[in-house]
Amino acid sequence: MSHDNGSLGAGGTMSRPILRRTLPLTFLLLALALPARAAADPPAVITWTTDSGLPAERISAIGQDHDGYLYLGSEHGLTRFDGVRFAEHRLRMQRIEMPANPVHAMERAGDVLWIGTSDGIFRVEKERVGRFGARNPRLRGRAMRVLHTDRTGKLWGATATGLFSWTGSGFQELGGNGGIRGVVALTDGPDDSLWVATGRVLRFQDGTPQDPGAADDLLAPSALAIDGAGELWVGHAAGLARIPPGGDAIDVPLAPLVTALVRDRAGSIWIGTSLGLYHAGPDGATLVPDAPVAGVTALALDREGHVWAAFLSGALARVRAEPSAPEPPEPVLEEVLVDGTPRGGRDLALRPKGGSGRLEVRYTAIGFCAPASIEFRYRLEGWDGDWVYAGAARSARWGGLPPDRYRLLIEARYPGGEWSSPAVVRLRLRPRFYQTWWFKLACVASLIATLGVMYWVRVRRLYARSRRLAAALSDRDRDLDVARKALDASESSVGARVEAEVRAARETERLAAYGQMVAGVAHEVRQPLFALSTVAFVLGDKLRGREDLAPQVDMLDREVKRMAAMMDDLLEYARRPNLLLSQVELQSLLDETLDLCRAEGGPAAALLRASAAPGLPEVTMDRARMLQVLVNLVNNAQRHAQGATTITVSAAADGPDRVRIEVCDDGAGIPPDALPQLFEPFFTTGKGTGLGLAIAKRIVDIHGGSLTVVSDTNGTRFTLGLPVVAKVEPS
Repeated sequence: MSHDNGSLGAGGTMSRPILRRTLPLTFLLLALALPARAAADPPAVITWTTDSGLPAERISAIGQDHDGYLYLGSEHGLTRFDGVRFAEHRLRMQRIEMPANPVHAMERAGDVLWIGTSDGIFRVEKERVGRFGARNPRLRGRAMRVLHTDRTGKLWGATATGLFSWTGSGFQELGGNGGIRGVVALTDGPDDSLWVATGRVLRFQDGTPQDPGAADDLLAPSALAIDGAGELWVGHAAGLARIPPGGDAIDVPLAPLVTALVRDRAGSIWIGTSLGLYHAGPDGATLVPDAPVAGVTALALDREGHVWAAFLSGALARVRAEPSAPEPPEPVLEEVLVDGTPRGGRDLALRPKGGSGRLEVRYTAIGFCAPASIEFRYRLEGWDGDWVYAGAARSARWGGLPPDRYRLLIEARYPGGEWSSPAVVRLRLRPRFYQTWWFKLACVASLIATLGVMYWVRVRRLYARSRRLAAALSDRDRDLDVARKALDASESSVGARVEAEVRAARETERLAAYGQMVAGVAHEVRQPLFALSTVAFVLGDKLRGREDLAPQVDMLDREVKRMAAMMDDLLEYARRPNLLLSQVELQSLLDETLDLCRAEGGPAAALLRASAAPGLPEVTMDRARMLQVLVNLVNNAQRHAQGATTITVSAAADGPDRVRIEVCDDGAGIPPDALPQLFEPFFTTGKGTGLGLAIAKRIVDIHGGSLTVVSDTNGTRFTLGLPVVAKVEPS
């Protein structure tokens, strides 16, 4: 035993004392090797939950805008995250808020953030929101569920019934009107080919279908991605596969269902599954430590290279995929307040109260490596002599700033890192009007002008007083002359009114006397007329069959009836009618007029027409009396309008409180010499009594209306002008 030990020692084999001396060195080397091993381990994970302020909603999409804000889409709209605060965010579209519809997808293309919702697709560019697809029948009212930007910057979007590409002015459908249905995932390869996951995997080159190769055998694909080596990764019903360019599909051992795939800047693949977040490395897919173990609902890569994942458990996780030093966070201006009043924009012309005021600027920085520890500094050029270190404070205040032009610079950094490029805000505090040079000059000029005006006013007053004294006598003479003329006019007006009243009284007395005379004559004549009527009836009955005497008997009967009608007209004209007023609908009045005329008018009744304009109000009148007037006018047209083919009765509005009823015919017209006497009693151009039109005009006058006539060779038009509310003349 001792010999073996000695030989081992003599032969250069490590003895026990040497081993004791070398063990510390061995452990030191192992310790130095551990950081290199740790650097290859999966990166650190930061998780936010509802306890951190995350809304208690399932996140369905993740996106980032041009300022770096992270947007989280859910069933109730958008939540904006700056690394520190979660806030519900409503984007406005031309004074209209973007509706809080379920958000399904988000994709950034350049400075534009595209948002796919259940109500179409929205484009957000520097807080300006536009809606697209409303005029496209294939997009209108359909949910945009998948969005993808290819290597050339072209945007692709898919609904349940089609695949579309953004052309710069609108969306164009791929595959014609038939569409490519059921798209669930999109990606593009280094050869500018587009890969589409529907019920199977499709491949397009410049819009033309191509052979998908080995991917054609994978059924029910759910997610697509192409890694840095150009291999196509496909999550499908049977698991996960990767396909080298031109090669066969290689299964990647993975038990849970794949829900999303994303490639990071290094070209490796991150896998969202129903059981958590995985990372594809050289040894296969491994579960990301410290990440929530729950189904992944959304997966995205931000511009700093971080991988963001949302989980069914309601958590949001950020995985730092690149262990290299991060770029400085970019500062963002949030709000400018002057004397507590918010003002927007980056180039402001402000007028604080009192000529100098309190200025407050609120800002933030978008960075997700260590968002709570971001440091800031600012400098107000024209006021601050050097940079002011603000630490983690996200607002700056100044008091008593004088009116001037300023330029505010804001920079941000991670602790110990480099400062970012500054965010610049230009401010101009305008002076109050009393602080300007022109106001002071205006005050001096106003004082001089005031003294001059006072002197001028004094001189003008003296001159005006002399003129008033000189004009006093002429004014008095002129006033006397005006008074005398007014007195003469008043005397003539009073004389005219007295003469009119006398004429009216005489006319009233004449009509009263005429009425008494007519009543007496009617009483004396009615009895003989009744006897003659009885004799005519008996003779007609007794001499029935005597053809030689029938004409004489008929003439006797007609003349007796005519004399009876004449007596009725005389009594009607002599007696002032008492009106029974009611609300009358004009269309029904016109219809009843024509019904009566058709019943009495014989064959000519077919020529009658009636029309009332829509929306006419009901008119206060004596319906029976006005019906008498209209029937008289229509019967006159039927009897006397020679050659008439149409007789029209119409009603229309004549101002806000009057209506107009017209009776028109297209006959030969009334002789011009007869028109001035047409409404006088006992004037007739035919065989009537000459009282019909006189009675009609009197009834219309009592209603407070007017009755006029216009006639020429083309026809005759009688016009009744009536107030909506009758102004009845007193008895």
